Amino acid sequence: MARRHKIPVAALFCAALMALSACSEAPQQAQESNAESPGTDERPNIVIILVDDMGWSDIGAYGSEINTPNLDQLASQGLRFTQFRNTGKCFTSRASLLTGLYQHQVGMDDDAMGVLRNSVTLGEVLRGAGYRTLMVGKHHGGENPYDRGFDHYYGMRDGAGNYFNPGLQRAGEPVPAQKRPGQRTWCFDEECQQPFTPEDRDFYS
Repeated sequence: MARRHKIPVAALFCAALMALSACSEAPQQAQESNAESPGTDERPNIVIILVDDMGWSDIGAYGSEINTPNLDQLASQGLRFTQFRNTGKCFTSRASLLTGLYQHQVGMDDDAMGVLRNSVTLGEVLRGAGYRTLMVGKHHGGENPYDRGFDHYYGMRDGAGNYFNPGLQRAGEPVPAQKRPGQRTWCFDEECQQPFTPEDRDFYS
């Protein structure tokens, strides 16, 4: 049975998907230190999923009538939180989740395209602890997560975009719904494109 923790979390559920994973197997120095005794690294793998408009009981682990077996398995083998808080807005909640601080402490209280100040990110802390850090999806900020502790980042750097086509109108399709069309920035690690119009018609961010 999953351990249950009544811990107020700065931010969990707000707009759009962000998946961050940190794996304890990656850095060369960690591999070398465990070369003689493989499998001895007891640090847990960490997966954080931030989902658009998801309610408390929308997955099976919290009583949903919808079948969510993969998420339920993660819940059964990890920690289950019974309380959370968010800031009522997307980019501010993300800033709090990434830094563990209130959004106004890190300069993200009123500017969705601001940068995180006076803080370290979850990626930077976990990388310093020997983790490999990966992030995918929407960031909703003015800086590239690749520059803030993530070994790899693939996703929409800013927000209010279109998950099917974050870029320009493609032939035979309507103009993709988004704020400020053509101005959304998409990043592939250190390389960022504005706009990014995927050729694949089955693309989803």
